[in-house]
Amino acid sequence: MRFRLGMTIGLILSTLAGANMARADDVREWGWAPYPVNAWEGDKQTPKKYELLKPSDVKKKWHLCVLMPTLTDSVFIGINYAFVQEAKRLGLKMTIFDAGGFENLTKQISQYDNCVALGADAILFQAISEEGLRRKIEEGKQAGIAQIAVDNMVSSNMPYDAGVFPDNYAQAKASAQFLIDHFKNESGEIGILDFPGPQAANWAAVSAQGHQDALKGQKIKILATIWGNTTKNEQQRLVEDALHTYPDAKAIIGNAVMNEVAPNAIKESGHESIPVVGDYLNTGSLAGVQSGVVTAAPLQGSVATTVIGVDQAVRVLQKMPFDKRLTAMPITVTKDNLKDYDLTGEFGPSDWKPVFSVE
Repeated sequence: MRFRLGMTIGLILSTLAGANMARADDVREWGWAPYPVNAWEGDKQTPKKYELLKPSDVKKKWHLCVLMPTLTDSVFIGINYAFVQEAKRLGLKMTIFDAGGFENLTKQISQYDNCVALGADAILFQAISEEGLRRKIEEGKQAGIAQIAVDNMVSSNMPYDAGVFPDNYAQAKASAQFLIDHFKNESGEIGILDFPGPQAANWAAVSAQGHQDALKGQKIKILATIWGNTTKNEQQRLVEDALHTYPDAKAIIGNAVMNEVAPNAIKESGHESIPVVGDYLNTGSLAGVQSGVVTAAPLQGSVATTVIGVDQAVRVLQKMPFDKRLTAMPITVTKDNLKDYDLTGEFGPSDWKPVFSVE
């Protein structure tokens, strides 16, 4: 029997009443499917092409409840698009909550209780904090609610039923390797600045670790690891302050929002032009790669992995075969090779407005 926590269903529904609701139009098929992923068993990964379910495979109108950390970034707006479109394609009911920022763990925990009170069959979570949400995931699983970790990477010992993520660690190592190759003919020690993202977010911590591991024993040294929320104002301030403190920095690496603002911050600070390398792309940093002001960044498949997360939820609920842990395969892109790749697995439409309910 499922437990009921927090707000009453009536109060939750009144909160959602004014939210954008998805209509039955524009149900799309995904042109990038099947999608290349790595399936993990312990430390072993096996490449595979993930085949999505057909609408006819879905046995009932399952209710999926989604916890998103933020909608201030084009990556997360694209993820919202992916959740909504896949729910419509498979004929599912979906409720989506936005915590309003990575600093709002308490709000996300409360929203988890809202999902339970609404009688969700599965909760798909993008954890603001792995440890902060762990107890709720354990409670939900004990109550018979499927737990699906999506997009924001959490460790394999988190008690989810299935998880699908961009491979933040592999992406970060690929970004660092790009800098190793870029500076291979330079002599002497090369200092760089690292902007992984919010310190409480597991994906940011994993990214920072990926940089450190890739650069171990190399002539490239991280002068400072600078944490902060992924808003443009915050990242702009952090980059400007860091360039003032470390004027000899030869490159910047880190989150996509930093990539958006760093070229302008570098120019305004009077600093010489230096490489700006991302750990992933959003639409702003994509424009930077296209123009060349962002030197390189890996594709991470945010839309594709989110769609697969919805698919995994149905498989878990229907006791179908599923992979416990899946990650996307990162591909580093630059201005020169970007045209060779299909970006529909990365981003939603540029005019997409967040939707919070699919009926």
